[in-house]
Amino acid sequence: MIVLAALSLRIAYVIGLAGDRYSPGPAGDSIYFHDLANLIAAGRGFIQPFSLEHFHRVVPTAEHPPLWPLVLAFVTKLGSGSIVAFRLVSATLGAITVGLIGLLGRRLAGDRAGLLAGCVAAVHPLLVAADGSMLSETLFGLLALAALLAAIWVRGRPTAWRAGVLGALIGLAALTRGEGLLLILLLALPAVWRPTSGRGLRLGAAVLAAVVALAPWTIRNASAFHRLVPVSTNDGTLINGANCAPTYHGTLLGFWSVNCRSPISSPNEAKQSAKWAAEGIRYARRHPGRLLAVVVPVRIMRTLDLWRPAQQVDLAEGRVRWVEAAGQACFWLLVPLAVYGAVLMRRRRALLWPLGVPPLLALTMSVTGYGYPRFRFTADLVITILAGVALAKLLPAGTRRRA
Repeated sequence: MIVLAALSLRIAYVIGLAGDRYSPGPAGDSIYFHDLANLIAAGRGFIQPFSLEHFHRVVPTAEHPPLWPLVLAFVTKLGSGSIVAFRLVSATLGAITVGLIGLLGRRLAGDRAGLLAGCVAAVHPLLVAADGSMLSETLFGLLALAALLAAIWVRGRPTAWRAGVLGALIGLAALTRGEGLLLILLLALPAVWRPTSGRGLRLGAAVLAAVVALAPWTIRNASAFHRLVPVSTNDGTLINGANCAPTYHGTLLGFWSVNCRSPISSPNEAKQSAKWAAEGIRYARRHPGRLLAVVVPVRIMRTLDLWRPAQQVDLAEGRVRWVEAAGQACFWLLVPLAVYGAVLMRRRRALLWPLGVPPLLALTMSVTGYGYPRFRFTADLVITILAGVALAKLLPAGTRRRA
């Protein structure tokens, strides 16, 4: 019932608010995913939509990982490549994610905590807005939570086969968002490295399964760009746009700016990405004091909606502004509950470490990239679980009368 309620709310958001148009705010990635998915469905493959539209040039692309465009291309093949159709698919995946949140809460803290966590996730404005934004976070969140469940499964009974399932889920997550690769270190390694025999075999199985999932895409990229591109080329634009004068000073401090990039000098997307990355790294090395003392702290505060929160609402990509603002308020209300939930789990000696992985992932992305609440999405999912644990303790439980 909770999952169905979550789905109904997300469908209402898509149809009633988001609709069949790009939402206010930056819409670059939304346009990219929409156009690329339809190009894939038309048999054109992974080519740059903007180059084709504006310059009529067919240029191979790996600007973003491939799994989300492939899912959307499948939807187009089924009969509709519209924005609203893509958003409805994302809303459905978001409702399934609510179910996974309930399962994780139940597995770690009992039935009541799982149900309450699911209720919180079902109505959380940030999650509803993200699930209707047509971006890749929803699919990434679903796969990341599935990987968390798999890690707990492996931890309970460590076998090479179970470790392989975990590795495959991590590989799929990385094919949705590049930071998913970090889950090998942050999630798979702690899950399989138990003080029992065969831990090397289990780790090898997890890594091998992730490599097998990534291999077709990585091989395609090597063929298209003549250099190693494991997942995507957008690391160059990320590093470049986050390390330049406009993002080290002024109103965009700690954020990202497209104006930092030098003009395109190569039709090879991977080569151009490497050039932009080198420019961003060079700027960071020239300003290490400013980076560490000012920029990195502001990046973290931006990700936590503590720096220019009104601006963060305006910069929310693909989301309705007032829903994003309501989500900010809910985030600030849930954080104290989540902290209390973590303390309760610690006192009960419950399995807490898997829930620390998504916040650590968000922190890593903010420190090495820039401050953006989108990077916090999987951490928001964990916050709802921990809030459910706290609410299970704070809310009075019903009583049964004896016959």
